Amino acid sequence: MRPTTFLVLAPLLALPALAAFHVGNPVLDLKLTIPAETVQSADVDVEDLVMVACDSSETVIPIDDTIDLAGGWQQAIPEGDWCDVRLTGLVWDDAVGTGADGSWVLEIDHGSVVIDIDPGDGTIQLDQNTLVQGAVHAGNPVLTLTIQ
Repeated sequence: MRPTTFLVLAPLLALPALAAFHVGNPVLDLKLTIPAETVQSADVDVEDLVMVACDSSETVIPIDDTIDLAGGWQQAIPEGDWCDVRLTGLVWDDAVGTGADGSWVLEIDHGSVVIDIDPGDGTIQLDQNTLVQGAVHAGNPVLTLTIQ
């Protein structure tokens, strides 16, 4: 009985320590936040969602739509050993929100973003932006990605 248990566990021991293998019906969730601020709208036109496997192969999911990152956006993705997620063909509307000093408008200028999920933490700061109106005191917008 003990050798059977060992054989079942042996393949699990061979996986990399930081493997991000997602099975079943995984759903990607993406949201834009700014610490200590309330993001009310953050629409962006997205051409493609590219799932990059840990072996560097890519799965392209055409989006060709405007998504709202303020409320969070979800997309079903295939099972896989995902290490990075790339959003391409981004055209941003101004992000709008409120904070301690009132309302603000932020112009974000990223044509694409890559979010490391293995071994990364699933976040990326969007540092290519311009404050159009108001004040944002807590720093750059952050895209946070989770897969459930």
